[in-house]
Amino acid sequence: MAIDQKIRSLYCGIPAGVKFTDLDGRQVVQFRHVPFELEDIVQRWVWSLPDSQRAEYVYENALTFVGWSAFVSWMLETLRQAQSED
Repeated sequence: MAIDQKIRSLYCGIPAGVKFTDLDGRQVVQFRHVPFELEDIVQRWVWSLPDSQRAEYVYENALTFVGWSAFVSWMLETLRQAQSED
């Protein structure tokens, strides 16, 4: 694992935190700044969204705060469902 991956790794405790920035007055997290282990999952989740939601959740090459919140909610619900199936 490279240093830049460790800095944004869940395994390492996300020492850098989830890095939100201001982009044209919107709070966003760049895709390259999401936790390393979630990079592919976030991108697949975004592409699975209907166009109307994708337009709300994605701005340029970043997830809006609303989009990040929706992703985290989706991930938690998916984990809860998987746990209840056991």
